[in-house]
Amino acid sequence: MKKILPGLVLVPLLLAGCGSPAGGRTPASDRSPAAASATAATTDQFAAVISREAPIWRDYDSNLDGCNKAGEGVNPDDFAKATACTKNAQTVAATARAAEEELQALHTPPAEIKALVARTLKALDPVAKSKTDQTCQDLTSDPCYNSVDALDNAVPHLVNLLDDWDQYSQSR
Repeated sequence: MKKILPGLVLVPLLLAGCGSPAGGRTPASDRSPAAASATAATTDQFAAVISREAPIWRDYDSNLDGCNKAGEGVNPDDFAKATACTKNAQTVAATARAAEEELQALHTPPAEIKALVARTLKALDPVAKSKTDQTCQDLTSDPCYNSVDALDNAVPHLVNLLDDWDQYSQSR
């Protein structure tokens, strides 16, 4: 067991007295419109979520044909390629879920990107709802195939929106 230094124990206690009520959050009743706008999410915050995940989504989309060919199992290397493609599908679904949650947590987007955020959330939804992580325990099963196929059909719609985000991500 580590020995705790007495000074380190006092720091959190002193800092706890400096915070605002409700665990550091200002109660809704104390928020003024000016304070609310100061804490509103910026275009850059929304764009950061998209620009972080966009390379994964673009890469998956650009490899769809190769993955579909590997799924047909024509040569001995195809099983390894198809397995990698399925793992990538699981990654794409996980990153879509994370992005969807982060975008929603940012709440109301600035007016200039409100429609783009709505379209993006709509495109993220079927990707995020992919069940590849659950259905692909057996990579050769029909449920796995169906989940990956549904993801393959949804990803191009998401990727088509990424160009619209580029103007907001250029400064990144």
